[in-house]
Amino acid sequence: MPSKSLSHLIRSGTVNMREHSTFGGASWKPKQLELDSEALTIVNPSSKKRTRIALRDIAELERTDLTDHSLGLKAKEKRYNFSFASDPELYDWQDDIYQRCPLGNYSAPFDFTHKSHIGADNVTGNFGDTNILPIYAEIIGGQPPVAKSTSSIIVSPRSRPPSGAPLASLGKPSSSSSPNSVVLEGQYVVKQTGVFSSWLSRQRWLTLTPQALVIHSRNTKASAASKNIPLPALTRIEPDMKRPNCLLVEFTTRPSSSSSSVPPPTDVLWIFFNKNTDLYSWRDALYLRSALSSPIGNPTNFVHHVHVGFDPVTGAFTGLPTDWQAIVNPGSTPSGDKKARRQSRRKSAPLVAPISA
Repeated sequence: MPSKSLSHLIRSGTVNMREHSTFGGASWKPKQLELDSEALTIVNPSSKKRTRIALRDIAELERTDLTDHSLGLKAKEKRYNFSFASDPELYDWQDDIYQRCPLGNYSAPFDFTHKSHIGADNVTGNFGDTNILPIYAEIIGGQPPVAKSTSSIIVSPRSRPPSGAPLASLGKPSSSSSPNSVVLEGQYVVKQTGVFSSWLSRQRWLTLTPQALVIHSRNTKASAASKNIPLPALTRIEPDMKRPNCLLVEFTTRPSSSSSSVPPPTDVLWIFFNKNTDLYSWRDALYLRSALSSPIGNPTNFVHHVHVGFDPVTGAFTGLPTDWQAIVNPGSTPSGDKKARRQSRRKSAPLVAPISA
């Protein structure tokens, strides 16, 4: 009987794993981890018992604050916590697992089923199946057409963030670009700074529009807005490594002044999500619409040295630097400069007598 081929071993090493004792406590015990192309295996050094976690079953993978270098993993509603010796070791394991499980979107598809096929007409350049097209129009990079007379796609810039976040987490696509259109919304736990609010984390309804992040006063959509943060005021958007599924958002509380060298005051809020995918969907949506993602930033240390005007009577520009006057206003050049230019032109381009045969 031919032996079954073993999966390729990618990484192995020792780690401390958090286990619950008989009396309700928890302790960290040494284990051996083995990662192959299909599963993560936990080996008990004393009993040699092997616990196999299929990579396709991993639903969450994130750093936790149980120890200095701990990693949390959730598969089939069961949670595993590992403690590593250093941050580089933690991130190496996290990267190797992440890119091979369904969270990373880099591995081969799991349980793939071909339910539809979209073709294209080589003559018209349009997609063949118009019934299935609206479902995938956002993935292709546009919105389904409103008019039935044409099947062309209306291109929508930034229709999908580069992180590859699921479309369902980004809300329904909309061809409207009005300032009040909703990009993302939902009920989340929000913690704000302040004398009393910094001690409490409360459920709040959040709404993201193309221009602002709105925090409502209650956990319902109908409640009034308690804080409106303009997206250009965002200065930092990143996951908080000390808190699981937490997004740290820093913003300025008042516009910066070009005449002042003191940076404007900032405020911070923390948003807690139920899933890691929700965190990165909000992170990408905020980042792409803020000034942080702009390739060209606002000018810094700007000084206005020259102001140029126009005289409608003489038809000449006023306020020009001396070096520019001869180029922009040739008529305003002094006669001495004109004579010098004429002489230089004559000297630089002498006439050549024709050569007689």
